[in-house]
Amino acid sequence: MSLKLLVCLSLSLFAVAAVANPKIEAEEGENVSLRCLMDPPVDVSDSTVEWSKDGRANIVHLYIDGRDRAGDQKKAFTNRTVLFHEGLTRGNVTLQLSHVKLSDNGTYRCHIVRWKTYCYTVLEVVKKGQLSRSQRNDSSTTRPSLDEVPKPDDPAAVPKIEAEEGENVSLGCLMDPPMDVSDSTVEWSKDSRANIVHLYIDGRDRAGDQKKAFTNRTVLFHEGLTRGNVTLQLSHVKLSDNGTYRCHIVRWKTYCYTVLEVVKKGQLSRSQRNDSSTTRPSLDEVPKPDDPVSGIFCVVLLAVIGTICGTVWFYRKVQGRRGRRTEVTANGAEMQNLRSVGRDAESGSGNDQPEEQTERRTD
Repeated sequence: MSLKLLVCLSLSLFAVAAVANPKIEAEEGENVSLRCLMDPPVDVSDSTVEWSKDGRANIVHLYIDGRDRAGDQKKAFTNRTVLFHEGLTRGNVTLQLSHVKLSDNGTYRCHIVRWKTYCYTVLEVVKKGQLSRSQRNDSSTTRPSLDEVPKPDDPAAVPKIEAEEGENVSLGCLMDPPMDVSDSTVEWSKDSRANIVHLYIDGRDRAGDQKKAFTNRTVLFHEGLTRGNVTLQLSHVKLSDNGTYRCHIVRWKTYCYTVLEVVKKGQLSRSQRNDSSTTRPSLDEVPKPDDPVSGIFCVVLLAVIGTICGTVWFYRKVQGRRGRRTEVTANGAEMQNLRSVGRDAESGSGNDQPEEQTERRTD
């Protein structure tokens, strides 16, 4: 797991946030730049980039596999959009929309798929002559306010947790790629920003700022913050807890959402029950493919370790056999020497006996 984290971090360069223009005002016929900048800058040229208006199905511009897909955009935007490819390597996903019309009014969303990152821009087009210079936005330099970022317009992308009254649930929010967010303000709210569920500022929980309904019922896992895990545990859930929960990691300008549905005890079957401890919210319903690098490395590492262990075992076994053979050879030589000495002794005894008998006879 640590290897996979290292690989992810080295590839991602910590890009998790985007900067966009919250609102642009323009007159009919003008050209505008809908800006979206990765912060910090990172190469997004290999990612799918999807610009849409007032809904995911209303495609303004689509970029896939290094090419613009003009055939997938709505006819109203044909030959009117330019994505600056040279900026993609620097995290600049700016889209130019030319000859704007009154019908172009609306909220534009840029989705950088690989990084699961969104940014939004509101475009307001008026008739010629109705916009004074003081009202005009410089669309090339405008920067958004954190509080003006709307909720995702695709409800299907928001995860859902179902639980019974009295249970504990974990509202997951994971930075992808993982990174240390312990020095960022973390704000969990329900159904609106004013309804604070849990607030974390300057390395501490601010219990005094949360709504009384959540007092002593929330736990933010501080040890996970250094790994980008902003999971919040909500204990003893009630029917009144039903709603949409939003986690806002302020420094990284990142949001994630979870819908909690609480029912009375006994109304939730096991097949319906969510494993809230493993629920992972994402701003994108399509997860990133698993990185095969860590799996390949582990297989190679295990093979090397197995080869080394096998070699050591075989070497020790061979050395043991050689030792036993040497010992047997030495013992055999020693026995052979003893036998030779015995035979020599016997031969000597046999020769001395006749001489003694001869001497006695002579006497």
